[in-house]
Amino acid sequence: MFIPQRIKITKKCKRCQLRYYWKEKFCTHCKDLTDFEVELLKRKFKGEQAGNAHLGRWFIFAAIMITIGIALS
Repeated sequence: MFIPQRIKITKKCKRCQLRYYWKEKFCTHCKDLTDFEVELLKRKFKGEQAGNAHLGRWFIFAAIMITIGIALS
């Protein structure tokens, strides 16, 4: 039996640019952090995004190579 997951509505924090549940009063990521710690959090998040994008490119390349291999055989 299929049970659909509940969709959580989020909003973007103006301070750290991350998303959090809309019913929260304050951002769960940065509410207890200093400005310096928020900057470190932003840099960490951007680094993770860049790494994920790089990995995505490798998966696309691998998929293309597999498709070419299947088409040629």
